Amino acid sequence: NGSLWTLVNSGKDAKVPDTRVPKQVDVRDVARTHIAALEKMTETNERYLIAADVSWNQQLVADIVHASQVVSERIKSNTPVGNTGEQLPEHFNIDSTKAKKELGVTYLPFEQTVEDLMVQFDKLKA
Repeated sequence: NGSLWTLVNSGKDAKVPDTRVPKQVDVRDVARTHIAALEKMTETNERYLIAADVSWNQQLVADIVHASQVVSERIKSNTPVGNTGEQLPEHFNIDSTKAKKELGVTYLPFEQTVEDLMVQFDKLKA
């Protein structure tokens, strides 16, 4: 959240920063996964790697912010536009198939995660 806070406070004409780790998971998904794992509790002490399927970058977040009907003008006016639609180069992937199959894990859409976070950020700025 810190890097996204910096992004949406950097100004409309600022450079969109590079993305260090292009994978994410919403904390609400983490909580649901913990509950699912506790409910399934086995004696095998299984480990689960979770990450949403979407690979993202700071530009994608900026694009979502500017296209959103939910995000306030206060947030939009301080978020750089950058190069709309810019894609990430090839990178690693995280396979969370095991968590999906065994625990029924699903992930919130990335757009919803970003929009909900921006609503929270807007309240912090008020």
